[in-house]
Amino acid sequence: MMHEVNFFFRIFKTNKNQCAGTMDRIFSKTYLVVLTVVTIVAYFGYWWLFRLDILPGLHGDEAWSGLKAFDYKLSGIGQLSGMTAYTGILQNLMAEISFHFLGIGVYQLRLPGAILNMLSMLIVVIGFLRLKAYRQLYFFTLLIGSSALLLISARVAWEVNSLTFLFISLSYLSLIEIHNASSARIFWVSLFFTAGVLGTY
Repeated sequence: MMHEVNFFFRIFKTNKNQCAGTMDRIFSKTYLVVLTVVTIVAYFGYWWLFRLDILPGLHGDEAWSGLKAFDYKLSGIGQLSGMTAYTGILQNLMAEISFHFLGIGVYQLRLPGAILNMLSMLIVVIGFLRLKAYRQLYFFTLLIGSSALLLISARVAWEVNSLTFLFISLSYLSLIEIHNASSARIFWVSLFFTAGVLGTY
């Protein structure tokens, strides 16, 4: 029995090494790296932007955020807390900026969050590429891209949906650069600290 088990693991290890070698050869070509990044961002961009004003239906908390953003536009910012004492106003600020430049509507309300989630995905992809973790990138993208919950939640204008992925991705990339002893280490440490502070706000 042990002979068969050892034989299986030898085959698995061989296939694993062959797969890793194939991935390294593929991603050694710059144009394939660029094509991969563009494809991933375009895929998620489609799901996070298509009919953004209709799907899913407008939630009550989203409507409140939009009304608060409109209030900022008329009267300015009166407090640094959101709907409750333990929530911030970042979502409302993003909506106010969007309303200022694009007009008022559900699409404009949700657009900042969708864009930030696309940016977050791009940051995570860059992180995987920096680590040369090509297989992990493949499975991560496959997991996120096949989850209806994750594809839909990024469209809803809640702080937890709009900003959580961004702060996690910035922390992730910062840790990679800090570990790699980047020449801009102070910048990455500061970015890691800032992401943590804003995440708790």
